[in-house]
Amino acid sequence: MSYQEIIISLNLMRLIVNPFNFSEDKKSEIKNAFQPVYSQTIQSIDRETKSQNRRSIDELIFRSIGLDTRYIEKVYFELNRMVSNRLCRANTF
Repeated sequence: MSYQEIIISLNLMRLIVNPFNFSEDKKSEIKNAFQPVYSQTIQSIDRETKSQNRRSIDELIFRSIGLDTRYIEKVYFELNRMVSNRLCRANTF
């Protein structure tokens, strides 16, 4: 593991969300944001990250934990890349 990967891992560990730290209003807001996706079928990661329902949830979560929502596109890009790499590796066996 490279130095950069270690730093990223350490930073991600600090971002583990404890829902008990949210106010009741914030918990309710997050729960309501999830309602539209409960009935949806699971889609590919590419489609999920293009879904307005998904984006609304992610923006809410980002704001709730103090992250700037302008980074969502970068997170989506890296998530898609990671899943693609994983699928490519799975297909080599």
